[in-house]
Amino acid sequence: METVKSGIQLKSVFLKNSSFNRNDEVGAIQQEHSEIGVKIEWEDKSPLIYTSLKVTLVTGKEIDNIKINAEVEMAGVFEIEGTLPPFSIEEFCNVNAAAIVYPYIRQHIRGLSLDAEVKPIILPVLNFYQMYEDSIRKDEN
Repeated sequence: METVKSGIQLKSVFLKNSSFNRNDEVGAIQQEHSEIGVKIEWEDKSPLIYTSLKVTLVTGKEIDNIKINAEVEMAGVFEIEGTLPPFSIEEFCNVNAAAIVYPYIRQHIRGLSLDAEVKPIILPVLNFYQMYEDSIRKDEN
C-alpha cells in the first residue's frame, strides 16, 4: 500500500541574520512594554519554496533604563511533493511556513537574552492566520 505524502514538506530551517543589543544597565526587563515587528518574505522556485521570517524586538523603553534591540531572521526551505494543499503558496508561506519558522526565532531570542544576563525574553505566540487575513483586508482598502 502506498502512503500519500503531504503537498509541502519542510527541508530545513536556518539562521540568516541575528543582532542583539542591550545597554549596560543591570536589572530585569519588562516584557509587557515590548514592541514586536514581523516581516514575511517568500519566493517560489518550484519545487522549492523559500520563506524568510524577520522578527524585530524593542523592549525596556524607559523601563528600568534597560533597552534591548534584537533582530532575527530565519528562513525555512520547503519542497512541493505530491498533491498540493487546497490553499495558495502565498497563504502557505504567510501562515503555515511562518508558524513553522517562528518557534526557532522564539528559542533563539530566548537564548540570546539569557546570554545577555537579562530575564529571558519569551516572544508571544502569534496568530499568523489572523495576521494574513488582516493584511488582505488592509490591501483591499
